[in-house]
Amino acid sequence: MEVSSRGLEQERVGSIAFDISIYTNLTHDHLSYHATFDEYKRIKTTLFEHLTKSIAIINRDDDYAQHVIDNTKKTARVMTYGIARNHDTDIYASNIQLSVHGLNFDINIPATNITEHIHIPSLVGKTNVYNSLAALACAHLALNIPLDLCKDALISMPPIPGRLEFITMPEDPITVIIDSAHTPDGFKEILSTIRDCRMSNNLLCLFGCRGNMDHANRSIKATIAHQLSDKVIVTTDMSGSEDPKQIIQDILAGFSSTSNSDDNVIIEIDRRKAIEKAILSVMQDGDTLVILGKRHDINRMLQDRIIDFDDRIIVRECIQQRIQRSL
Repeated sequence: MEVSSRGLEQERVGSIAFDISIYTNLTHDHLSYHATFDEYKRIKTTLFEHLTKSIAIINRDDDYAQHVIDNTKKTARVMTYGIARNHDTDIYASNIQLSVHGLNFDINIPATNITEHIHIPSLVGKTNVYNSLAALACAHLALNIPLDLCKDALISMPPIPGRLEFITMPEDPITVIIDSAHTPDGFKEILSTIRDCRMSNNLLCLFGCRGNMDHANRSIKATIAHQLSDKVIVTTDMSGSEDPKQIIQDILAGFSSTSNSDDNVIIEIDRRKAIEKAILSVMQDGDTLVILGKRHDINRMLQDRIIDFDDRIIVRECIQQRIQRSL
């Protein structure tokens, strides 16, 4: 199960004695709820402070890994994973190859002198190398499930909705990707991943920001999107009780005055129209559009109502229109 910082602070999981706890990373998230990043870090660490004879699995490459290790209860056993080969890493990846056709890397377990290759066709990006290592550490190292079974499970895993979810059709040479990234770190990771895969003529990024949370991150995400994309389409997300126009103004503060007025930044407050404009008017053959933030949600909460809305349905409709237009 996923344990959120809110759940920890509100003691919603206080009665659960976890046998295994996994630490992936710590980014500037949920700061609209927690007063400061230090407070957020303190709350997240409490999950490991209360372990007894459990196992703590920790991403050794994360900037705050040592802080978590130092604050893990001494009766717990610590296991680590990573990409960088640290002297005490229990499982790590090497010979990593990233592409749109999946992950390729070697699994290394120093304690048993194991090095085995794995290809996971449904996962893309360095983040999923880390996620795969965390799963392997949990299943193989902590639970003693045979490595071959663990590898088979990863290899046969279906794509995850809203996580680097590719939407393509053979008849049309464009690619649309939907991902739930909603933090500056997430934006940087996803857009960098797509660029590293060298899969696109032009990379377009479409996003909005949710209302009633993380106001300071809005302009930061705009800056990252502009730096890593060829074109940016700014629109609305789930605005909550906030004015969508004000949210967009907060986003636009992250663009320079020059970029605000050029053709590389497009503003369309209506989300459906924004997707339609991106796919039907802006994209050229071989381009890639990344839609960030909204995940695979099938509704949107606006100021006074909730409406049915699925980005994936609209994307498929637009691609079909492109196909029909080319006949």
